[in-house]
Amino acid sequence: MTSKPSAELSSNPFESIPLRDNFYQSCAFFPMPFALITTTNENGFTSIGPYALQFPLQIGEQYSMLLVTRAGSNTGVNLRRNGKCALNYIEFDKDLLESVVELGYPGVTPEKKMENAPFTMIKSPTERFRDDPEYPLIIEKAFQVFECTVDGEFEYRPVREADPSIVEDFIALKVENIMLRKSFREKLHKRDEFPDMPISYGFRGGSEFWFARHEKPFHYPIPRGKELEPAFVFQIANKLDPAISFTIEACAALVVIPAPFLEPALGVFVTKAKTQGINIVDLDFVVQWRIKNAADFLFNIRNPEETVKIAAESAMREIIGQRPLEDALTQQKVEIESAAQELLQGILDDYGSGVEIRDVKLQLADPPQAVI
Repeated sequence: MTSKPSAELSSNPFESIPLRDNFYQSCAFFPMPFALITTTNENGFTSIGPYALQFPLQIGEQYSMLLVTRAGSNTGVNLRRNGKCALNYIEFDKDLLESVVELGYPGVTPEKKMENAPFTMIKSPTERFRDDPEYPLIIEKAFQVFECTVDGEFEYRPVREADPSIVEDFIALKVENIMLRKSFREKLHKRDEFPDMPISYGFRGGSEFWFARHEKPFHYPIPRGKELEPAFVFQIANKLDPAISFTIEACAALVVIPAPFLEPALGVFVTKAKTQGINIVDLDFVVQWRIKNAADFLFNIRNPEETVKIAAESAMREIIGQRPLEDALTQQKVEIESAAQELLQGILDDYGSGVEIRDVKLQLADPPQAVI
C-alpha cells in the first residue's frame, strides 16, 4: 500500500474540534465497557458507582487497574479511606441501564442511592474478604468481579485550578482476585461465546447517557508466516542457562510468541524451572482415552491411535500458546490440562472418532517420553 498527497479536496474532510472538559465524550466517540464499583462508607454501608474510566494498568507480574474518579465522589472518598473495592461487570439488560444512570448521578447519599437499586447484594465468597466489615458486598447478578485494594505506591496528582473535590483522582487498584461465574469460566478458554457486555458512550449533550450493544465477536488467526521456527526457539532457549535445557517438543509449542518477546518470556520459564528444581523443560503429557462408540471408532478414522496422538499434540500446543509460560509450572497446570482435554475432545468429536478423552496430564519435570 502506498500513500500520496491528494490534489483534490475531500467531500468529507477532517475538521478540528475545540477541546473541552470530558473530551472523550464531549469532543469524540470513545465507547467503553463499564464496571459497577462497590465500596463501603465509614458505617460499613455498601454503595454502587458506575465507572467507564477504569483501565488495565499493570499487566505483567503485578496486576492492577487504573480508576479515574471525581475526588469528592462517594467511591473516591471511600477508597481513600479504607482502600477496598470490587469491580462488578454485568451483562446487557436494557431495563437495568436506567438504574445504572441513576446510581452514577452525583450529590445523592449512598443510602438514598441504594434504596431503589435493582441489584441483590451478597458477600464475597473469597475467604479473605468475606468476613471483613470494610470490604464491600458484590452484585449477585455480575458475571465477573475484580476484587481490589488500593495500591498506595502509585501517585499521580496533576495541578488543577478547580476545587480539589471536583477534579479527577487517579487511583491504582491492585487486582487481588478475579471471579467468573462457572459458565463464563468455561467459555473463557473455549472462546466460542463471549459475555454480552453493555458499552457506554458517556454523558452527551448535557442531558443524556448513551449506551450500545455489541455484535457477536469474531477473530483472526496469527498472520501466516509470522510463527517462529521450532529450531530457532530451541537455539535461543538453550543458550539462556547451562543448567536448564529445552527439548525441541517444548520449543515447538512456543512458536506463537512474537520474536521481540521470546527471550524475556523464556527467561521467566527458566526462572520458574530453577525455582522448582527442574533441569529439562519438556512438553510431555499422558492422554487417557477409551472407545465410546465402536462403530465410529472402526469406520470413521483409519488410524485411531495416530489420530488421537496428532490431535492431542495440536490441542496442547494451542492451549500452551494462549497462556503465560510460567502457568505450565504452577498451579495453573491443572487448568491447562482441563482446557487441553476439552479442546481435544471437541476435535475428536468433529472427526466422529468414537473416542472419549478421560484425562490429560502434563509432565514437565524431567519426564519420560509422551505416552498416548
